[in-house]
Amino acid sequence: MISIKRSLDLLEELERQSRSAVNSYQAALASVEAHVVEVERDLASGLRQQLRQLRQTLGSAPTAELLEAARKNLDDHLREFKALSSDVLKAREKNLREILAAVAEATAAVAERADQHASQFRAVTRQLEAAAELDSLSLIRVRIAEAVSRLRRCTEQMHTQNHAAATQMQEQIRRLQRRLEEAETLAHTDPLTGLANRRRAEALIEGHQMAGRPFCVLLFDLDHFKTINDRYGHPVGDQVLVAFAQRLVAQFPPEDVVCRWGGDEFLVIVTTALEDPHTFAASLASRMRGLYALQGPGGPLNVEVSASFGIALHHGGENGADLLARADATLYQNKRLRDTRHSRATPWPAGTVYSQ
Repeated sequence: MISIKRSLDLLEELERQSRSAVNSYQAALASVEAHVVEVERDLASGLRQQLRQLRQTLGSAPTAELLEAARKNLDDHLREFKALSSDVLKAREKNLREILAAVAEATAAVAERADQHASQFRAVTRQLEAAAELDSLSLIRVRIAEAVSRLRRCTEQMHTQNHAAATQMQEQIRRLQRRLEEAETLAHTDPLTGLANRRRAEALIEGHQMAGRPFCVLLFDLDHFKTINDRYGHPVGDQVLVAFAQRLVAQFPPEDVVCRWGGDEFLVIVTTALEDPHTFAASLASRMRGLYALQGPGGPLNVEVSASFGIALHHGGENGADLLARADATLYQNKRLRDTRHSRATPWPAGTVYSQ
């Protein structure tokens, strides 16, 4: 009996230690998520979402297999974040160096021309001073005429050079402006789907709030997207994201903006009037569900894709964070309900692959 009691006590202690270790692991993930360095906002938000999904996958009582898979996923996410952040920093450094080099070149050219003109004016001044020392009035008149002629040529040359320099500098400024505009476009565009990115979405939401315009936000999160990546690799997963983005854009008028929120989440900022927003969102999710024709490693294939949705109407005076939190809460509530319903019917409601 004593031996059994000791065994039970030992089991309880091991269980307590296991729960404590899991809680510590979850807290560590939450800490990493909270302190992600925002080298680039979209990268940071993408990593935060991956970490959040990792914590949700683990739950409160993960198995050893889940913990090991989480460790590998965390290592992959952090390695990818490091590589992408390094690329962003290198690109920014290159752009900054090129701009500084252009400014330095223009400054040096202006300084060089200023020295040339100053030298020529000093020569004319010396010529006039020398003429003033002459005794012959006729010779003084000749020297003054020569100095005036030289001064005129110097002035014309300076005008011509300055005009050319101004034209060149204007062209340089236009090139720099184009590059800055291109950089600004890239900074607000998701490179994979071509949609507006998270930074652009946040700016639009803030603009609607400040203007007092009515609007709502729709969040979509692809169901079982990890299954597709695990089975066929990230290239096929990327095709799913692009195809879903294209189909989603086709459902809205131009004034409503479809954005890639991060990872496998999409956000739509809807400014057009909706009679019943929730019914509209549910109907839209139904239309988005279906087979998507993709190109797999072994040839064409069709993948069943679906997405859970969340929706929130903006309330007057509400900030963007609270609005998005309400949409996010609705999304995960719908996702749990959907997973519960489908778990009774089929283990893979979405992400199922049908080879052609």
